[in-house]
Amino acid sequence: MTGADLLLARMLGEVHALWLPLRNPMAVCWGSIWEIRRHYPRRGLPWRGGGSKEQARALTTLVQHGMVRKVRGKEKTTSAVLTKGGVLQGGLLVGFGRNEAECFTAELLKHGPAGCWVPEIALNDGHGWGDGQQDELVCVEFSGIQALVLHYAESNCDIRGRVYYRVTPAGLTAVQEWDGRSPDPPEVDPAIMESYQDGLEAGLARLTALPQLPREIGEIPLPVSWGGCQPSDA
Repeated sequence: MTGADLLLARMLGEVHALWLPLRNPMAVCWGSIWEIRRHYPRRGLPWRGGGSKEQARALTTLVQHGMVRKVRGKEKTTSAVLTKGGVLQGGLLVGFGRNEAECFTAELLKHGPAGCWVPEIALNDGHGWGDGQQDELVCVEFSGIQALVLHYAESNCDIRGRVYYRVTPAGLTAVQEWDGRSPDPPEVDPAIMESYQDGLEAGLARLTALPQLPREIGEIPLPVSWGGCQPSDA
């Protein structure tokens, strides 16, 4: 375990927080989060190294290994973007299999073609909507988070907070190129996992505290009457 490993795990936690499915279209932060997601590939998330030389060295190491891309202001790094390699390596550090995203995307495709919205309860034997088993949906969220970050899948919800997923063209291509193998995820160092959790919790706290943007409403919630796969332009 290195300082770069700890930093990568923390940064992955922050990125996972950004792409966890949203469940409240009326939340003040709704539009702001969609805006950050839209611009993440170019702007990333704010870099919070706190002036630490150790953190700066760790960040440099990740950049040199192609895990992170820095976004610089006039004089210093202002934000950072996890590359695909960073997402995959960070995932391995915190217990996600290398093909976690392909596995989730392939499962979605069993319930409908790419571009169609699939209800989350289709992925866990129907649990979580109005049956007092909402905790079951957390497992679905985290099984799909790598696919969401890599843009193999997208999520949205209806006004009741029920989440749906759909496969993107990139996700369809990834599954078609995947050999179907899914190695067991590696063991996780407790310190690495603690760093990941810190990033996840801090990321969620910052996102939920975002103010409403004056001219950004975010994605339109999905209709509440859906019971299964629907086309992307429904």
